[in-house]
Amino acid sequence: MLVSLSGAVLPGLAARGALVPPASAAVVAPPRARVAASSERPAIFGDIVGLWDATQVMRLEAAGIIRGEADALFKPWQALTRASLAVMLQRAFDPPAATGGIAAFGDVPAGGWDASAIGAVVGAGWMRGTGHGFQPAQPVTRAEAVTAVVRALRLPPPVGPTPAFRDAASIPAWAAQAVDAAVTAGIVSGFPNGTFRPDAPLDRADAAQLMASAYALVHPLPPAPPPPAPTGLYLTSNAGYAGVAWSAVPGVAGYVVDRLAPAGSWVAVARTGATAWPDSSADGAVAYTYRIRAVGADGVMSAPSASVTEPSLSAQEVASLGAWHLPVSTLIQMQAVAHSAPGTPLDLHRLGYANLPGLPHTTKDLGGSTLVVSDDAETFYGPTLLEQATASGTTRVFYDHINGSGAPARVSVLLYNYGGTTVSYEVRSRVVDTAGGPKAQGELVAAVMLGGPWPGASGSLGPGQGVVLDPGAGYVAPWGAILGDYELSLSGPVHVAVAAVRSWQNALTEYIAHRLPPTVGGPGAGRGTFGTTTRVITLHPSASEPQMLLLGDGRQDPYLSGWDELTGVRVNDNGNYGLIYRIVGEPSVPTLLVAVPVGGGYYGALKSEGQVVAAPSYVLPTNAGIGFVVGAWQPGKVSEVDWTPPGGSYLPLELISIPLG
Repeated sequence: MLVSLSGAVLPGLAARGALVPPASAAVVAPPRARVAASSERPAIFGDIVGLWDATQVMRLEAAGIIRGEADALFKPWQALTRASLAVMLQRAFDPPAATGGIAAFGDVPAGGWDASAIGAVVGAGWMRGTGHGFQPAQPVTRAEAVTAVVRALRLPPPVGPTPAFRDAASIPAWAAQAVDAAVTAGIVSGFPNGTFRPDAPLDRADAAQLMASAYALVHPLPPAPPPPAPTGLYLTSNAGYAGVAWSAVPGVAGYVVDRLAPAGSWVAVARTGATAWPDSSADGAVAYTYRIRAVGADGVMSAPSASVTEPSLSAQEVASLGAWHLPVSTLIQMQAVAHSAPGTPLDLHRLGYANLPGLPHTTKDLGGSTLVVSDDAETFYGPTLLEQATASGTTRVFYDHINGSGAPARVSVLLYNYGGTTVSYEVRSRVVDTAGGPKAQGELVAAVMLGGPWPGASGSLGPGQGVVLDPGAGYVAPWGAILGDYELSLSGPVHVAVAAVRSWQNALTEYIAHRLPPTVGGPGAGRGTFGTTTRVITLHPSASEPQMLLLGDGRQDPYLSGWDELTGVRVNDNGNYGLIYRIVGEPSVPTLLVAVPVGGGYYGALKSEGQVVAAPSYVLPTNAGIGFVVGAWQPGKVSEVDWTPPGGSYLPLELISIPLG
């Protein structure tokens, strides 16, 4: 159940006008405000890297108002549901227990995960029904959320005039006084254009910030616990001298590098904001040990990481010096990296990656599924039909667009039954991201695609009926980007469409009325309908030399060929976006698999040994000598890695096998 929220706020959230720091307005505290201290370390969400107030996220976790989730993702774009708001209010302000009120709501089971919270907040008068039950899964609007928080805080009506919003006339009468009170108390403000948008769904980032501001008015948040210790340490080399690198810790201000010489003591030798440090002061005759400590945004230091020590070379590596023409420092690095987690960066400048022999492999595209891609033209400039396909059975919809219309827009995926019989549909997994920029969106969407399922709505469509999937998602600011993926099961043929409309328009209504002109394709990444969603590549690596295979190049790894229903022409999925690769193999010796993005800046994800990880652990620049670990495969065992070309990143990607012996 999705009931927990992070207090993280994306960069630029203040510009969105959602929330501001609390003011010193008088507040009447609710009767039982309390701190629920958590005995567990706060969750570190994989998608909050770069958020401006990660410390606040951890403090909210420590207060027991938010909790971590099983997939370690925050999903800040996702609309907050009415049930989730009730749970947050109960955790923050502890209303008296009351479950009798839920009897009036046929859509709130007495034993449900949200029943006690809904009963308590309804009994306290903080939330009410909608006229159609409580509708716990319905997205909560900004007006509803602010009204509920003001009731929980018992904020007094404002005295004197309050700032007027440009869309004040659209604020419901029942919410107007609460909105004014919240503005006066300093827990909410308007958007930069002077609007409040009372009917817009409240996303998870804004909801967490609202709760943090409100809670701080009645009780101080507990101190932030120290950040977790860095992980994934490995040795590196730079121009002939040693160094150390590690995996990023989200939300920290920097790192301290400690060095231990033999028979010596730990000494802090550097402080850096990067996740790698070249030790140019080291004595080449000494084998050093390194460890890293993370520095929180408030200066709190983490515990030390596990240490990494310069290792000796194996006989296989020594023998490889002549065959591969590699310096000892590079082989030491590979030996250390072989034990690192997937996604760990790796310097391959000295490997000669551009001249490696080909990696033998076989390729098979699995049938029985349909891939619909909408990424060409990438930028839309007004309401438009971006893509349409006829699909049935197992279907994936992958789309990536930029709002060039100059005004807020909404990009929706919709289904329309054009036939004469009822068709059932199920959303087996879905993810939509509009935050963090194209590369961050690409990594997040790739991670959810590989990690699924992430189920959504299901239902049936009679003849002439349609549905917008996840109507609360898809809001895109001017010149903002959106990237999404839906995994669908369709019992019969329907039209699957990706449509862009103005933020206040209904995409399905505009589509059915044929008021959406089709977008003309351009030279972008491609669009169309393709006959597979999964490609299996079986590797046959050498036991004696490195080898290389290009992924997403259109030659060694051919592009999918399909059909664009909007234009009626044959098309290619340039880059194979939306396609999941299942890479398998059974090497005869221990083999390190690494990837080098040779097309440009790169930010993605992969699934290795059942675990989904960021790969690489930071954005790789346009530098073909920097790669990342895909996995360390052992002999006599069939190993598997899943990968998908990430939106917003550049291809091709070199997959290199390195036998370690």
